[in-house]
Amino acid sequence: MTTLDKTVAPEIAAAIDAQHELMRLAYETADAAALANDYFTADAWVVGSDDMTWRGREGMMALYKDIVGTYRWKTERESLIQLSDTAVMEFLIGTITPVKPGDETLVYKIQFIWTLEDGAWKCASQFFAFGTSFTAQ
Repeated sequence: MTTLDKTVAPEIAAAIDAQHELMRLAYETADAAALANDYFTADAWVVGSDDMTWRGREGMMALYKDIVGTYRWKTERESLIQLSDTAVMEFLIGTITPVKPGDETLVYKIQFIWTLEDGAWKCASQFFAFGTSFTAQ
């Protein structure tokens, strides 16, 4: 059996952090296209609760077009795990805070799968559910 080294190199972590900064800026500038084209792979999946699923660039545009510009994005990483030379799994808490006062702040537990594609780390899949902690029950 092969032993998997789960330590993520600092340069990979920095590249993924840069992608989260891209997400934050896309939220601030209402740029869903940046997410569909630069954050996610062309065939990415996003899966949420209540049987919600989005796929590919069109799916990412449909998901984010009404969210970006309306909310601000913030993350708190729980874990970053190297799966292979070209795949990393990440768990984080993502918070979207409304720009408009009085709207609800939403907090999610999120799992990302990152893949190295043409020299850039991009999100291949995102699973999310409401929650504020990864504390085991």
